[in-house]
Amino acid sequence: MEYGLIGEHLPHSFSKIIHEKLAPYQYDMLELAPDEIDAFMRKKDFKGINVTIPYKEKVIPYLDEISDQARRIGAVNTIVNRDGRLYGHNTD
Repeated sequence: MEYGLIGEHLPHSFSKIIHEKLAPYQYDMLELAPDEIDAFMRKKDFKGINVTIPYKEKVIPYLDEISDQARRIGAVNTIVNRDGRLYGHNTD
């Protein structure tokens, strides 16, 4: 996956439709069980992802840097992978 959304239950999300109308890239929806988040985050096989419930807090330990806003909120909903370093932000 290059770009997409990770979460536990995603059928309600319009993210794929919105992203694919806004930009010329494929946006994938990836439902992960709680026991799959560790392997996914360690693999770092994405350019950028959005994060939804229940993983907004659980992804933080995997990040190399976190924005001040995300740190204050205590949750991350956007992660950018730059050369294997993960940067967390909160755009809510």
